[in-house]
Parts: sequence; C-alpha cells; structure tokens
Amino acid sequence: MRLTYETACNLIRSIQRYLAHVEQTMIQASLVFEDRLNTIAYTGFRIVCLTSLVNIYAVLAQGNGPWSLDMKRRLLETVRKIVALSETFMVDDYDYLDVWLYVRIFSCISSLTISDTEIN
Repeated sequence: MRLTYETACNLIRSIQRYLAHVEQTMIQASLVFEDRLNTIAYTGFRIVCLTSLVNIYAVLAQGNGPWSLDMKRRLLETVRKIVALSETFMVDDYDYLDVWLYVRIFSCISSLTISDTEIN
C-alpha cells in the first residue's frame, strides 16, 4: 500500500487529536493523582503519539512534493518535542520505558539527510 499525501494528512490529524486527548487527560489526572508512575505513563503515551508523527513526516519528507520541506520542519519540531519530553525523565524512570521506541525514533531521524540551509 502506498501512502498518499491525503491519507497521511488524515493520519496526522487523527494522531494530533489523540495527542490532544492524552495531554488533556494527563493534566486532569495530575490534578487528582500525584503519582510519578502515572506521569511516566502519560509522558510515554505522548512520546508514542509524537513518534507516530515522526514516522509519517519522515516518509513525506523523502518525497519531492511541494510539502517535503514543510514535512522536514515538522519532523525536526516533533523530534525536539520528544527530546524535551525525554529530558523530564529521571534515571529510575527508564526502567518503566520501552527502549525500542527510542530505537525507532533515531532510525527515522538517521534515514534523513537534512541540511540547515534546507530548513531555514
């Protein structure tokens, strides 16, 4: 199956809606539960959503369409969000995370060759 731009945009919108739901639920839960494991779980959900976006952006950034430069920008922005979220974890938190998630993120990033002149 080939990923069309329209299908990708629909997937992006769906993932963004789910991400917004996860973020809202995380805020509501943090008001009720002040539990570190709860925070780790919701942060992990957010990273999974963002990783899904990274995968889609990586595919679209490879193309030669008029959207490829925008997808490269979105890709880098999303990776920065993942890094920022990852920086909130404490050393002991990594015992609760799935290492394969990070392997997939970095394999997507390494498959792209993006120069600063293309992005800026």
